Amino acid sequence: MGITKHNEKWKVDISSGVDNITGKRTRHIKKGFKTKAEAEAYEARFRIFELNKIHHKEKLSIDYLYSLMVQEDKAANKKMSYIITQKNSFNNYFREYFSKADMKKITYNEVVDFRDYLLARPNRQNGGTLSANSVNHQMVLLKKLLDIGVKRGYMEVNPSKMVKKLPVPKAVMKYYTAKEFKEFLTIFEDGEYSYKLFFKVLFFTGLRLGEALALTWEDINFEESYLMISKSIYYYKNEAYLGTPKNSHSVRKVYIHKGLINELKKWQLKQFALLKKYESNLMNLQIYQDSPEPLSKYLVTNKKKQIDKRKSPLLKKIRIHDFRHSHASYLINNGIDPTKLSKRLGHSSITTTLDTYSHLYPDTQKSVVSIFDDFE
Repeated sequence: MGITKHNEKWKVDISSGVDNITGKRTRHIKKGFKTKAEAEAYEARFRIFELNKIHHKEKLSIDYLYSLMVQEDKAANKKMSYIITQKNSFNNYFREYFSKADMKKITYNEVVDFRDYLLARPNRQNGGTLSANSVNHQMVLLKKLLDIGVKRGYMEVNPSKMVKKLPVPKAVMKYYTAKEFKEFLTIFEDGEYSYKLFFKVLFFTGLRLGEALALTWEDINFEESYLMISKSIYYYKNEAYLGTPKNSHSVRKVYIHKGLINELKKWQLKQFALLKKYESNLMNLQIYQDSPEPLSKYLVTNKKKQIDKRKSPLLKKIRIHDFRHSHASYLINNGIDPTKLSKRLGHSSITTTLDTYSHLYPDTQKSVVSIFDDFE
């Protein structure tokens, strides 16, 4: 019947094949569209994504599985940054490799071959080849894609479930002590205050890079001395996008000490005087910027490379993310409880905190034994 007028609105009526159990012809009916254009758009989507499904005798392409995965992720309200990360992985590692494959027929051995292929791929960021940890992340994505094939009835089993994770050696965590961080601050020159302030915020708050870059003056409560973390910057094709933090626990208040609060107050006055001719709502300014252009991931990364070239050989080199570890290490060395640290860092659970930082906490095994000394 197609598209017809129904009670002053529009109705879509599509023949959707024959019922697998009863043998009767089935129909898909959807009513209530305000315009014919809306009804036509719905009919087109339904025919593409529902009626044109893969039949068991047809080839199941990796692109089709990926399109189904994106649909499910969007329906589940997954963060756009998460979807974009998966898209980049798919384009970089999956699309070409499986371009001619029938994913219904993929075997355990072919999954292992793909893992070996990943292990030989160059690491464009750090040189060499992909790490075992990076390969494990891609194998998780393959499992997710094949799980969709099983759920939709195109495959009987997911062979990737039988492939174990590669062992990942425990990385040695790098971080600055208070003394080392103070030395790091001395490397900045007079015209680099905005970057110096940025790294101070990282060290004193433990924020993630995207959370720190998203901070504006509206996020600072000067009266109660805290930062309100409710957004994060992520990047796609060198463009910055404003999104939500990593997880629901990452939306939090991060209290800051008096010295940093006073420094931010003084800087705010200087920044407002400097940029008032460029911005009508000064409270929307990123808290570090000293020009109409806010700091970005790329500007900060490039500045960090310059600073590292100037530093003393005795001062170790750490990543930007390691300033978060430096913050946690300083608090642990000053006796902070793991539960409080977990909330401050915005971890999804205390398990994440303990898995990451348990080696920094003092060994309590000997004190456990002493509890039984007075038992007799």
